[in-house]
Amino acid sequence: MFLEGDNWTSSCENAYSDAVVFFALGIEKITGGFVPTFIDADGLPNERKDIWGDLLKHEEKPKSKPFPVKVVSAKQDFDGVQVYSRSAVVEA
Repeated sequence: MFLEGDNWTSSCENAYSDAVVFFALGIEKITGGFVPTFIDADGLPNERKDIWGDLLKHEEKPKSKPFPVKVVSAKQDFDGVQVYSRSAVVEA
C-alpha cells in the first residue's frame, strides 16, 4: 500500500476486513470447530478486536468520499473492432 494519511487508514481497514474472515476460517479448521470472536491485543482498535461486531458498542463512522472514477461510455470503430473513445491504438 503506497498511500498516506486518511487514504492509508481506509485502505488498511478495508484490507483487515477482507482478511479477517480467512483468519477466522483458518482458526476454525485448525482447532476443529472453534471460531474466534475477539482479539485481545494492545494497540488494536476496539472495532478490530471485536471480530464479528457483536460484543462491543460500535460507533458508525461517517461515509467517506469515494475515489473519482472517470466513466467512458462512447465507443468508436477501429478496423471493425469496437474500442472506447479514450483508448489509444498503438501500431506495432
